[in-house]
Amino acid sequence: MILNKRLKKKSFFLTLAIIVIIAHQNNFFENTFNLFRESLDHRLSKVYGNCDRHGYGFISAVRSQFNIDENILILNGDANLKSYELSKKSIWFNYQTNQAINENKLILINYSKGNKITKNEKIDFWFKGKNFNDFKLIHKKNNCYFLIK
Repeated sequence: MILNKRLKKKSFFLTLAIIVIIAHQNNFFENTFNLFRESLDHRLSKVYGNCDRHGYGFISAVRSQFNIDENILILNGDANLKSYELSKKSIWFNYQTNQAINENKLILINYSKGNKITKNEKIDFWFKGKNFNDFKLIHKKNNCYFLIK
């Protein structure tokens, strides 16, 4: 009986030690701390990029700064996204299923040919084989642009 109690105590502490070691190896404690310390927007910007990769930070900033509560067209000029359809994959960040996409407002992420775009000047440009005309630049940060028709 005494041997059984000792064996149970030892197995409990051994199991606990293994759990703590595995949690430490996987940065569980640090990740949990960061989860409570950083806001959701900051964590998403770290993972999906600010004005790079998928451009979550820029999209979020434009939506809040210009009070946009509708689905707008978001295009990503990343070279890995060869087609026009693939370039629209950043739209899911704020997509509302019950609304159509307003194509009169446009966000360009990773657009490398942006040196032709100047503020408040109407522009026509091609993006991955599709023509966009009569857009005006409203907001720019690095190679990310917010345009309105």
